[in-house]
Amino acid sequence: MGHRVAVLKDGKLQQVDTPEALYDRPVNAFVASFIGSPAIYLAEAAVRDGHATVHGLDLPIPRETASRAGEKVTIGLRPEAWELVPDQTAQSVAIHVDLVEILGSESFVYGHPVAGDEKDRITVKLDERTKIALGDVVHARPEVERTHFFHAETGESLRA
Repeated sequence: MGHRVAVLKDGKLQQVDTPEALYDRPVNAFVASFIGSPAIYLAEAAVRDGHATVHGLDLPIPRETASRAGEKVTIGLRPEAWELVPDQTAQSVAIHVDLVEILGSESFVYGHPVAGDEKDRITVKLDERTKIALGDVVHARPEVERTHFFHAETGESLRA
């Protein structure tokens, strides 16, 4: 990949930046979904009292972001923005494991929320060798500071 990358959608320039900046600070949900493997998890969330609610999670929205959010946002969580927790907590999602990809020093767990649609795919990156098997249910908590917030209708980033 080059030093600077241009991301186009339907012939329109979306963002030109370094690969790291595209990954860490995408200007919209399209750019966020374009770069990164495994892909970012994007989900629509209801906004209420400064929190985005999805799959039973209440993710606090930064104050400057909340003022521009409206009634819904699209949240974005990259695989490394999740951490496994031992049990279901108020701030975790139960995930049915559909696939475990072991790549040596890291692994990826691919699954869907137990209380959600099977088409709704969440990927969790594991740095350690964790014994997880197909069909298991694991609990993952997002790191709020690593959550991307996008306008639900336009897809534009709500970062200040």
